[in-house]
Amino acid sequence: MAFSAAVVAVSPRPQAEAGQGRRASLGTVPDFAFPGPGVRVSGLVPGSPAATAGIREGDVIVRLNDAAVGNLQEYSNLLRTFSPGQRVSVTLRRGTEDVRVDVTLAER
Repeated sequence: MAFSAAVVAVSPRPQAEAGQGRRASLGTVPDFAFPGPGVRVSGLVPGSPAATAGIREGDVIVRLNDAAVGNLQEYSNLLRTFSPGQRVSVTLRRGTEDVRVDVTLAER
């Protein structure tokens, strides 16, 4: 019995250029099942910028600075535009109220 095999050459994926990955962190754990709008916080990293700023589990992040946060992908994309140490205004929906806090982002 004869076997034949095909060989396929695959190029390695190019390495991401500096600045393409997310470097800044708020320190929130998102609720991945939440459909939006916004990103519901299901947990906080202890001592994180979010915890220090008073963000709570159950809060829904709806804006970072002047940009609306529609869903988790938009939130992640927005965080990529910031640097660790940068101060950001976060608007949260807490129950029926909107709350605004200023947060200094940390290194991811």
